[in-house]
Amino acid sequence: QTLQLVACLLALYLQAGIAFGNLSLAYPSALFWTPPIAFVAFQEPPDSEKLSTWMWAKKAAWLLLSSIFLFLASPMAWIVPNVFSEFTAYMKYIYVPLHLATSILLLS
Repeated sequence: QTLQLVACLLALYLQAGIAFGNLSLAYPSALFWTPPIAFVAFQEPPDSEKLSTWMWAKKAAWLLLSSIFLFLASPMAWIVPNVFSEFTAYMKYIYVPLHLATSILLLS
């Protein structure tokens, strides 16, 4: 939960500059980054001896979905070649740090 707090504070700090500069530019960024950072639910796992097949399948599905999301949202996979022709200031200073924080959060 501490890692989630740090990721939320980083997202808030990085996007505050966009919101003060132009609020309409902050909406898409906030809508994209808020769900994967803020709505991840961390639950205490039961004893490792009692983990059922269902729990292992659930963990494996979560890891697979998280990995697919992180790959598709990674700057080098799709966004920079198709949306932006090069790394813009937004990509360097906001998108990449938030992507790294989300990666750590989802894969931990």
